[in-house]
Amino acid sequence: MTAKTEHPDDLAIDAFAEAMKAKMRRSREEKGRGGWQTATPEHLAQLLMEHINKGDPVDIANFCMMLHQNGASQYVIEQAWAEKCTSGLAKILEPGEIVENGHYLVNDGKHLYMEYIGDIKPDPENIGSYYGPLKWKTEER
Repeated sequence: MTAKTEHPDDLAIDAFAEAMKAKMRRSREEKGRGGWQTATPEHLAQLLMEHINKGDPVDIANFCMMLHQNGASQYVIEQAWAEKCTSGLAKILEPGEIVENGHYLVNDGKHLYMEYIGDIKPDPENIGSYYGPLKWKTEER
């Protein structure tokens, strides 16, 4: 009987997981990092957004792992991404100005709001997430 050959996908995933483990170990031992198991999903999602800019795929994957293992919903990541992508718009939109592009971006002078057009509905594909009129705000300016 011959040994079953592993699929290249499985080999790549195993190698990447080893890189993730090594990076996590270095962060714990050399930088004293830890505590992701009790961090809020919102905090981890914000850290993920910060690390996307840095571009290290292993760091990005580790934050994705933390979110996954903590049971974070897709919605938390979507919110963090939306806030990151539009945070600069508050600086270029005049107070009261509205931009329409499938959704509304409104600058009220203190906050930037996003509102999707339509009724809010649960997304059957993603338990715990919703689509429809989504309203959020960035930090005060």
